[in-house]
Amino acid sequence: MSYRTKLRGAVVSTCTVALLAGSGLLTAPAQAIGNQAVPAHTATTRHRSSPAEDQVVTFFRHYREAAKGTRAQTLLQVEEEFLTPELIKQLAAYASANQVDPVFRQENIPVTYSYADGGAWDPLSHKVILTMNFEDGSSTVMWYKVQHVDRAIANLENAPS
Repeated sequence: MSYRTKLRGAVVSTCTVALLAGSGLLTAPAQAIGNQAVPAHTATTRHRSSPAEDQVVTFFRHYREAAKGTRAQTLLQVEEEFLTPELIKQLAAYASANQVDPVFRQENIPVTYSYADGGAWDPLSHKVILTMNFEDGSSTVMWYKVQHVDRAIANLENAPS
C-alpha cells in the first residue's frame, strides 16, 4: 500500500470520527453516564444556537458563576462586558427598589436554566427566552433583547404572564 493511500485512509477516518463526534452520534452509552442530574441548558445545547442565544447564555453563565463566587469577575464586571450602560442603570434601580438580584429576580441563584430562540424583538434586535429553575421548585421566565449590531444585551424583562 502506498504512502498516499495510507494517508488518504487516515484522513478519511479522522474526518469521519470528527463528523460523528460533532453531530452527537458518537457519544457514551447512557449507562456509562449514570444517574446524574443534567442541567437543562446542557440538554438544549444540541441545537444550533443563534448568535443572540450564544450571547445571552454566555452572559448568564458568567453572571451565575460570579454570583456563586467561582468566577474572578464581579457581577458588575460581567454586566459591563455584556450589557448596555442603560440596562446596567435599570438593573441597579430594580435591585434597589426590590431588594433582590436584578438578573435572577430573587435572592437565590438558579440551579438550572434553559433557553430558546424568541424570534425578532424588533427590526434591530433579537429576543432570547431564558427560563431559570430554582431549588424551591419555582421558575422564572425572562426575555432578553440582544442588539444585532453589537450583540449587546439591551433589555431584560419578565415574560408576560
